[in-house]
Amino acid sequence: YAVSRHVFPAPVDWPSHHHMTGYFFLDEEEWEPDKELAEFISGGDPPVVFTFGSTTYQSPETLTEIILDAVKRVGCRAIIQHGWSGLATRRLPPDVMAVGYVPHNWLFQRARCVVHHGGAGTVAASYRAGVPSIFITHGPSFRAELARELGCVGAVVSYWELSAESLASALAATLSNPACREAARLLADKIRTERGVENACLQIEKLVGVVDCEDGVRLAQDRRVLIEDRQERIARRRSYQRQRRLRKPSKQTC
Repeated sequence: YAVSRHVFPAPVDWPSHHHMTGYFFLDEEEWEPDKELAEFISGGDPPVVFTFGSTTYQSPETLTEIILDAVKRVGCRAIIQHGWSGLATRRLPPDVMAVGYVPHNWLFQRARCVVHHGGAGTVAASYRAGVPSIFITHGPSFRAELARELGCVGAVVSYWELSAESLASALAATLSNPACREAARLLADKIRTERGVENACLQIEKLVGVVDCEDGVRLAQDRRVLIEDRQERIARRRSYQRQRRLRKPSKQTC
């Protein structure tokens, strides 16, 4: 399971071949931001990042308007990822920037807070970045409840109750909560020590080694059976031939 044991400890009754490896991260070390994004990041306080990934909305314009209104009420800078819905394609205020694809491992480290849909990869990236989150849920969310228990989520807001007022309230509460930020930082320190992909590879190689060993044992056993069977057939044939020779009458000379 590509999940951190610091987020969801492995059940004590798991069989020995079940493993909690830690999250899988794709680190694009050669990726570089364009000039506009780099200048925006360095041009003021860390922004709140809004990212909803592959979640699609019937009215991306309405959601964009809610985000912009909430950001204005709180007075924070923001980056909005377009996502699959195509958010923030309109003209934006100078303290808000819209972007397409940006690796989360790069972007979240530079965020003040991340507002997201609760997707598995996004949640993992926010944990490793060590920044608080706000979940916009679309139904019961196991990951949101885990994050709430860990203390690193500032608020959980149902999409069906989302408004500029509710989002602004969640932002204000999260940004002014030092305990939430500290909990996120401490969790990030633990997750960064895990090597999910490497651990998974080691477990797979170990399993392959066991299978190869078992296959080798079975192959040796099969070979031994074949040899013993061949030797038995040879012995039966020789015994039969001896018996025929003993039963064969001797020739009488005249």
